[in-house]
Amino acid sequence: MGQDRVKLERIEAVPQTLRDIVQAKMRDAIMAGHFAPGERLVERPLCEQLGVSRTVVRETIRYLEAEGLVETIPHKGPIVASLNWSQAKQIYDIRRQLESAAAEAAAKATSPAFDAALRAALAELGIAMKGQEWSAIFVATTAFYELIFAQAGHSIAWEVVQRLNGRISRLRALTLSAKDRSTSGLAHMTAIADAVLSRMHAAHAKPLKPISRRRPKSRRPFWQRRRTMTEAYWIAHVTVTDHEAYKGYQAVAPEAFAKYGAVFLARGGKAQALEGAPFERHVVIRFDNYAAALECYNSPEYSAARAKRKGACEAQIVIVEGLETP
Repeated sequence: MGQDRVKLERIEAVPQTLRDIVQAKMRDAIMAGHFAPGERLVERPLCEQLGVSRTVVRETIRYLEAEGLVETIPHKGPIVASLNWSQAKQIYDIRRQLESAAAEAAAKATSPAFDAALRAALAELGIAMKGQEWSAIFVATTAFYELIFAQAGHSIAWEVVQRLNGRISRLRALTLSAKDRSTSGLAHMTAIADAVLSRMHAAHAKPLKPISRRRPKSRRPFWQRRRTMTEAYWIAHVTVTDHEAYKGYQAVAPEAFAKYGAVFLARGGKAQALEGAPFERHVVIRFDNYAAALECYNSPEYSAARAKRKGACEAQIVIVEGLETP
């Protein structure tokens, strides 16, 4: 039988490797908030949960570090990267400029094939968002923007976007689910597609307006809010052993607490130990959410304060998430 008579199914997609699957699962977990900013990524439990070798986990962590989702701290190891307001602002400014320029250039490069491909990509994006699976949304969103940049011929700009892709996708995951977002993610990208395609068919197109990316009105950075908006608390028990040295901690710590919106609910008040070892003083501090509480503890500001109280006290600090509230 000749080979021309043998019917073989065409390979439409390259099968995922084990590393690709693990990367997608880890990326999803970070974007969904299962790993909080500043949380350590310990190899052994990750290997056990994912059922893979340490080599695969290490490769995945290195890949996610290149995406900006993970950072390695000396003497501590890999942790989930934190985003501050300045970094988020820079990312949004870069996105706005690159995407606006690409959309305008794509609109001028008329092509029926691009028209059909962009509409198909938008449809795939809608399906992915209905499923609410972050890996599918990540792939569909990337494909949508890649089409626009390719049609514009902005290959260098797309390389820049790809290097920022991890952090962009993390911000996108947070903003797409934000309740105070003025326009839904799908509606926003539909507006981009409509603007590009309508100008493709216009005889004399006017320049596209810059793509608006409205920042949250709240002064509290949105990536520090959990979707359920549950508060979290530091519960600290302290016995000071060197009061003079401890003053150094008291002078530095307020900077960290102010930065992360901490509110003291109890501090050094009347207390009685009913069970367990007694401590001299007790403190309860409220934060907007668990991620903010943990990020405060791991922040450079509080790390500097901890160094001041080292050897000056005995302390026990626990972070507790509160009950969910509407």
